[in-house]
Amino acid sequence: ERGNWTNKAEFLLSMIGYAVGLGNVWRFPYLAFENGGGAFLIPYLTMLVLAGLPIFFLEVSLGQFCSQGPLGAFNGVPLVKALTSLEFASIYKTCISYLIHQLNGFKSTFHFHQGLGAAMVVVSVYVGIYYNVVISYTLYFLFSSFTSELPWARCNNQWNTQACVHSSSIYNKGLQKGKESNAPKYPKRAYQSELQLELCYGYTAIFTFYCGYSVKFDSINSNIRTCLKFGYKAFSRTYNLTGNLPTNISQRFNANLSTIFPSKRVSPSEEYWNFKVLEKTNNIENLGKIRWELALILLLAWIIIYGCLIKGIKSSGKAVYFTATFPYVVLTILLARAFTLEGAMDGVFYFFNPKWDKLLTAKVWKDAATQIFYSLSASWGGLITLSSYNKFNNNCYRDSIIVVITNSFTSIFAGVTIFAVIGFMAHVLKTDIASVAADGPGLAFVVYPEALTQMPVSPLWSVLFFLMLFTLGLDTMFATLETIVTSLTDAFPRQLRHQKCIFTLAVCVFLLLIGLPLVTQGGFYYLHLLDSYVASYSLIVCAIVEMLSISYIYGLNRFCDDIKMMTGRRPNVYWRVTWSLVSPAVLTFILVYSIANYKPLKLDDYSFPVWANVLGWFTVASSVLCIPVGAALEVGRNSGSFL
Repeated sequence: ERGNWTNKAEFLLSMIGYAVGLGNVWRFPYLAFENGGGAFLIPYLTMLVLAGLPIFFLEVSLGQFCSQGPLGAFNGVPLVKALTSLEFASIYKTCISYLIHQLNGFKSTFHFHQGLGAAMVVVSVYVGIYYNVVISYTLYFLFSSFTSELPWARCNNQWNTQACVHSSSIYNKGLQKGKESNAPKYPKRAYQSELQLELCYGYTAIFTFYCGYSVKFDSINSNIRTCLKFGYKAFSRTYNLTGNLPTNISQRFNANLSTIFPSKRVSPSEEYWNFKVLEKTNNIENLGKIRWELALILLLAWIIIYGCLIKGIKSSGKAVYFTATFPYVVLTILLARAFTLEGAMDGVFYFFNPKWDKLLTAKVWKDAATQIFYSLSASWGGLITLSSYNKFNNNCYRDSIIVVITNSFTSIFAGVTIFAVIGFMAHVLKTDIASVAADGPGLAFVVYPEALTQMPVSPLWSVLFFLMLFTLGLDTMFATLETIVTSLTDAFPRQLRHQKCIFTLAVCVFLLLIGLPLVTQGGFYYLHLLDSYVASYSLIVCAIVEMLSISYIYGLNRFCDDIKMMTGRRPNVYWRVTWSLVSPAVLTFILVYSIANYKPLKLDDYSFPVWANVLGWFTVASSVLCIPVGAALEVGRNSGSFL
């Protein structure tokens, strides 16, 4: 037996946990401020109505109606279990009606949808490989936070370089020390990090005194550089460094000013991320060695996920009571703390400040539609899988509305929290907010960790933040792994259903082994490659094919009848128009726009080689081609018309 959710709360929390993921925290805030601030909410909410909600409701309805994973969602019959005699009598007629019209449309739809279901499962496999590596990063930072001082709080670690400069007291400390008449002696043993801290970034009274005007290091010219040499000598005398000053410092200062005065500050959190956590190589060709610390943490992540899914939805349904609600607790705590920091309201104002001219550009609407589509986790197969464990007469319409609204609220809530902290960081650095903001791993593992070091009791806030990211990732992995396992057990019920526990373990071990190259020193390049190609083009193609095939091959009226059987109400004209016309058009626009503006993949300043981009397109093809291949095979095996 497949089983059902124990109660409605477990299903809703699982759906919310699946839809609300890392992208809500590290992607939406950046897109909002980049695309018009508060004005971005207009295209965002518009695309939510035109594309996000329709495809979400379609997949939830489809999964619940067929009680099958993606591989069988389009041709199965509902499994009616654990019903009382009254419940059985009330839906007996609906099951008979379903069997009649399903048999009429079976041959014409199965060959398209089996390939579509396979494409979704392939995408879920790819996502399962690299997404758990991202979870491993959050665990690495989480474990590193259990200390009295965060390891990325200073620049005096063995992995730091000469360019490392911490934000703490960059401005105030140098100014204060320069103004003090009886300044303490400069600690010689700390010159490698502290000298840069005093000399770089900000205004200092010493340079003001010797140069005659304030100096800001982000706009150094040759005249100021010459002046700074005199300032450096005065600085050395002021802090009694002339006696035993290592000669290599003087030589390095005179020969390579760009080393001591970098044109771009490199934070200790960025160097911790690149040189300690990843130990990142220079290019994708250099895979390097396995980072055994990350490998062991990746193993731990898979053990945790398997433990939560050992009994399928019966065990994961209990885990989501914590994993789906804890992020909201942490976001609330972080927001309350952020509002006590200077500059926080500037960040929030910047986040919501509307730039109306942005609405006239196609990119803003494309970004809004893309964010809505991906944040709802559509076309991965997870929505179909989770809803397939509902009872047949569950009100999936109401559930879809609740989850979609919650997802959008979370994105805006996270945006306020993130930008409140970014505003504080900009205040500390004496710079503009735009120069501090970042998205993706850069926000989660560089910018925000640095901001945490500025807070009192920073390890506590770090533990809360990375535990939140960990739980956000867990919920997504629950549904991703359940999609793979459920799809295959539904396809081979006699062989796998009674051995689901062992089969789930086998899938976890397989994905763990395949994911090991991603925890090598050059593995982050491959993770970025998979995330950029697989979690983009493939999903859009699947979504377009899904809606068009339901609307024009299976039959839109027939699908609306199916929903009426379950909920007692037939979808109105809004749903029919968006499913058959508007949503496919919006997604086609996203696909065409993305391909037309395609550029070879880059990671910061590194450009991926041609073969790497070819590999990325191969991963796209490996999933998308399942659709026409599956259709061709079934057309050859079955007789009948397409309509």
